[in-house]
Amino acid sequence: MRTGGQALGSTLVRAAVMRGSEALFDELAKRGALTAISRSVLTEAFNRVGCSAKIARALVQAGADPHSAGEDGTGLTALRGSAATCRENAEKELEMGQTLIGLGVSLEARDGLGWTALMGCDSSQLARLLLAHGANPNAHDKDGTTPLLSTDDDRVALTLLRAGADPRAKDGNGTVRAQAEKGHMPATLAWLDAHAVP
Repeated sequence: MRTGGQALGSTLVRAAVMRGSEALFDELAKRGALTAISRSVLTEAFNRVGCSAKIARALVQAGADPHSAGEDGTGLTALRGSAATCRENAEKELEMGQTLIGLGVSLEARDGLGWTALMGCDSSQLARLLLAHGANPNAHDKDGTTPLLSTDDDRVALTLLRAGADPRAKDGNGTVRAQAEKGHMPATLAWLDAHAVP
């Protein structure tokens, strides 16, 4: 059956994946929906996976390519995004991060903004996990924005600084200090002062 030009099973699988609805996903898998979907559709769904490590693993087992970034990046870039489905559950967020890294999702893959999973990350736990697995604290996009310049969370900024992020980085919005002052980030400002960074 088709709806909106796409097979209904494909549409339902994508919805279950994005919402992290394990019950619906399991039912669709049991009815053969995963075997009727192309590898590219499975990979696209995987790159938008919600807050379910079980679904992420099942998608890869069904043929999704965890190494392929889509137009919106990967499951890791989606995990740190503002619409992240794990935002309210730090434990599940870490479980998802660990699962995606374990499945081979690149830490340095870019989303549509040219940002890695560490850029725009406002969870200190997720930032520590990414850094522990080798995420680059000095990655930058075409405008020079780095993970440090892209966060407005004082704890994340301090985590990045301690991991070797360049405290002298700057982009079109200014220096790390200027952004920390604007964002009311006292721990970051104290670190900059202690290290004599203007």
